[in-house]
Amino acid sequence: TGPGTAGDQLQTVRLYLNVPSTATARVGDPGYPTGEGEDCWDQLAVMIESTNGNVITANNSRYFVRTLSRTEYDDLPEQSGYRWLPIDLVEGSQVYIYGVTYSQDVTGNPEQAIKNVETNGGSFAHLEIPNNYSADESGQIDAAKFLSVATGYYADNQGERTFTVTQPTGDPYDPATMPTMTLTRLAAKIDIQWDAQDAYVLENNENIYYEDVSVD
Repeated sequence: TGPGTAGDQLQTVRLYLNVPSTATARVGDPGYPTGEGEDCWDQLAVMIESTNGNVITANNSRYFVRTLSRTEYDDLPEQSGYRWLPIDLVEGSQVYIYGVTYSQDVTGNPEQAIKNVETNGGSFAHLEIPNNYSADESGQIDAAKFLSVATGYYADNQGERTFTVTQPTGDPYDPATMPTMTLTRLAAKIDIQWDAQDAYVLENNENIYYEDVSVD
């Protein structure tokens, strides 16, 4: 519990987190590396908001934000392939849960946008990562950092996004009864000639053009 009128109503929620690993399922391009296998984020923000405007924290806020460094995330306890983070919320609260990984020292990181929601209201669902994220003064994008941005939100097996904070029944540490959130990469860097080579059409052994370019 903590200070505030909601302090004696708090329930500890164990949020299970999973973020992209450095491993990639894609077959590597034999040319220049894309940087997709690198993992350059150093901040993970967990953002929780009330679905109905009610207080959800001990300090009487409708928002909860916890930002973890990469080291802090790696130090979290692990169970069933997930890291878990204990969070104190007002029992009975109905909330949405979001997450994002990013690099702190780059252009366009979402820190200020997250603070703006906490201060001015709104929803974390509307946060955006700009196209110039991680660009230097010349406009060159740091591909590895750009590709390390991952986002996600809580949803149950039926796709329901609302999580109700209740006292757990049965085994309190059963991942099946606790909220889980998987973050996935927001962008991918591909080589059209390699990843979409089926789109090439050859005419008279000379002319190559694209047709129905797509990748899985």
